[in-house]
Amino acid sequence: MKRPFLHAVALACLASSVGAVRSFAAELRLSLETPREEQSVAEADGQAFIAGRALVVEPKAEQFDLVVVIDTSRSTAAPSGADVDGDGFIGASRKGRRLDGTCDDWGDTVMAAQILATRTLLSQLDPGTTRVGIVTFSGDEDPKTPDAVRLAPMTRDYAHLGDVLDYLLGHRPRGKTNIAEAVTTAASELLGEKGSRSRARSGATRVVLLMTDGQPTLPDNRDEARVAAFEAADQVAASGVRVDSFAIGFEANEDPSVPKALSRQTGGIFTAVFSPAELVAHFEKIRLTRLATVNVRNRTTAQDADHVVLEPDGGFAALVPLVDGENIIEIAGRASDGSAARTTRVVHQVKGGHTPALSPRLAKWRTRVLENQLALVRTKRIELETAHGDEVLDQLAREMEQARRERERAVTVSVPHEK
Repeated sequence: MKRPFLHAVALACLASSVGAVRSFAAELRLSLETPREEQSVAEADGQAFIAGRALVVEPKAEQFDLVVVIDTSRSTAAPSGADVDGDGFIGASRKGRRLDGTCDDWGDTVMAAQILATRTLLSQLDPGTTRVGIVTFSGDEDPKTPDAVRLAPMTRDYAHLGDVLDYLLGHRPRGKTNIAEAVTTAASELLGEKGSRSRARSGATRVVLLMTDGQPTLPDNRDEARVAAFEAADQVAASGVRVDSFAIGFEANEDPSVPKALSRQTGGIFTAVFSPAELVAHFEKIRLTRLATVNVRNRTTAQDADHVVLEPDGGFAALVPLVDGENIIEIAGRASDGSAARTTRVVHQVKGGHTPALSPRLAKWRTRVLENQLALVRTKRIELETAHGDEVLDQLAREMEQARRERERAVTVSVPHEK
């Protein structure tokens, strides 16, 4: 699916959802997946691809269980204000600015934006460390029908989750908003309680990502619905489940006390998404760990990597320039609580070396870093276009062409099958 609006929105948005976790004696651990120590390489572009993981952990707590909760109430049929499906047309409401107006492009609704945000998150997670499940919610007055649906149990099979999201995109939103039922259902999946479709995993960090575009209206009336949501927050907090909540659009942010309470009482983070068009950009910033920053530097040349990609579950990737001969690559990480870690790796750039073979997952990371590099070069060109002469612009054009060619090479290179 094309996402032409994402880079522009991402540049405009502040970092969000750096989730807090419960207090414990923790440490920051750094591990590298590539390159190997003392490896000899012959990188055509003179850059070493560095990838690894940085986690703030207590012993045996390096796994994550995550349930994404998607609002499917009637109001999510409204337009998101963005070209979510990438068809070149931004859907609009047939009923003016009414929140529950039907969008004339189903692929651009608030619900479609939630689905795309979930896909974006999945593209950044590592199934080796993170299981993900999906719960949807709306609600009606019939006690025989569930207001929250366990659409997919927690799984490492992200391709299956993609099929589930395809299925969801084919259904129209309807009903009211039962936030209390949504949160308790998601928590029961994480805890493996009776009626759940998932098994609990000892030692995993348990997180609910709740999206909603309105106020709670069930059970009963709005006042009772708010009370039920606050009670659900207390229950979930007692069970050790964290809730990161996202209030989407004007109505949800007119009085965001319920999602704020859910996050505050469970040690999570509340995010106000004033425009539904910004939701995907916020999901690109999600952190499941307390990791704040990772810096990658070639200590031999005193040159930093231009950009370090951070994944929600602690993965990081970067490209750092090399010189011929020995290069000492330094990776430094810092957590939000101030704890830090540092490690180094020696890489030799030599004639006759080879580009390290990458698994499909690492190849995807490398492509993402290259895409970010290309975006940074484009931004730099725009900033300098009116202030500098043709010589500078020609140099920037050469940098863009090099980044483009390297990206094409990374996409087309043959990689070994990941076991």
